[in-house]
Amino acid sequence: MMKLLARYHHRVINPDTGNLEITFAISDYNSKANTEELEKELYSLEIKKPRSKRSLNQNAYLWSLIHELALKMDEDDLDVYIKLLNESKAKYEVLKVLSEAENDLKKCFRVVKLIKYDVNKDYAYFQCYYGSSTFTTDEMNKLIDTAISWCNELNIPTLEGDIYGM
Repeated sequence: MMKLLARYHHRVINPDTGNLEITFAISDYNSKANTEELEKELYSLEIKKPRSKRSLNQNAYLWSLIHELALKMDEDDLDVYIKLLNESKAKYEVLKVLSEAENDLKKCFRVVKLIKYDVNKDYAYFQCYYGSSTFTTDEMNKLIDTAISWCNELNIPTLEGDIYGM
């Protein structure tokens, strides 16, 4: 697998094939060298904006806190995450959908929690949480602060000060 950091340059329709061709400019020497391995084959590409080191550090710190809390509370990491999302009043949607649509919701949301079924059980209400990767810095800080508060209550050591925001 190859990961490259590149800047979008332009796109054009190839007049011979009718295919869309997208060009990226690569300035990093190692990335340039890696492209020499490429052959004229079909590749699966995922293009996304790079995440800041800060958000990656915050995410790693959050999940380390969640894991420590889960161990202390004798619960699953995901259950603790859901409780933290609830307590920090994180973004969510309540959706009424066909009962069998739960797996489809799980493809769109980080956490999907069944609230209740309707009378005939044809439809269900789900509480659907957006993942912390979609949070603003303030929302992420609030979630981490909630986790730190829980850790303090359970005598779980945490980092001092605002180091997690680096």
